[in-house]
Amino acid sequence: MIQFDEEDSDPYTKILVLQDGDVQCYGFYAFPLKDFESWLDTRTYPEDAESAVALLDEFDAIRKERAKKYHQKVLAEIEQEEAGSYEQRYARLKSQGLSESEIHARLFPEEYDFMFDDHVDYKMRQQGGNPMSQSYTDKVNARRAAGGFAPVGDSGDSSETMAWCNSQKEVIARATKLPSSYEERYERFFRQRDDDRSIHKKLFPEEYDVEIDTPEEAALRAKGVNPKNQGYQNYVNKRRIAGGFSEFSNENDGGTMDWCIAQRKIMEDK
Repeated sequence: MIQFDEEDSDPYTKILVLQDGDVQCYGFYAFPLKDFESWLDTRTYPEDAESAVALLDEFDAIRKERAKKYHQKVLAEIEQEEAGSYEQRYARLKSQGLSESEIHARLFPEEYDFMFDDHVDYKMRQQGGNPMSQSYTDKVNARRAAGGFAPVGDSGDSSETMAWCNSQKEVIARATKLPSSYEERYERFFRQRDDDRSIHKKLFPEEYDVEIDTPEEAALRAKGVNPKNQGYQNYVNKRRIAGGFSEFSNENDGGTMDWCIAQRKIMEDK
């Protein structure tokens, strides 16, 4: 019989092949368990260890073929790269109604390579190796470097790029909420009887990022480096320039507080 070991962590499923209660063989497979179970329903359930192993090998072969096609698709996308930066491509995919996970998979498909691993690939990754070909890895990492991202790890760690996707979501959300001008927004907050500091913080939140810096971000800022990702910085500075303000600097507010004080006088004189 085939038995699944539920104690093993996602995304790998440990499959045991048993006969008369004894383990005949086992392997780690990266396919989702529900996919294998659905596929198994279309086959005759194995009666012995030999036929069970043959069944696993058959499924592995199918997944290997899928993996080959997937990697060919990734390389084709690199050769015929979509126009625009990662930021532009994110915005385009977001406008199509895709979820964050779907966008992430479209922008960083190399981080999902492990999903096509068989037990041999799994063991190689566990030992610190990378089962992907060097030419494939080189092309993928060249594309990532051009976008400012670190090389993909052997384990396919997506923490950096997923965090970047989440930050892009915030950038777009903030952009869609902005009225046409700083003056209009200031007047609305003024009518709400907000004080100048409160209005300033709502209009220029980037100048208060320092208040929520992590220790690592604070260390970078102390060296004169803006720790925020480039997409966020581009959005902030584009908005500031459109409003007649200088690009944001870690060292000063670019006269934005003085502008707020002047706007209050204009409102009070109306």
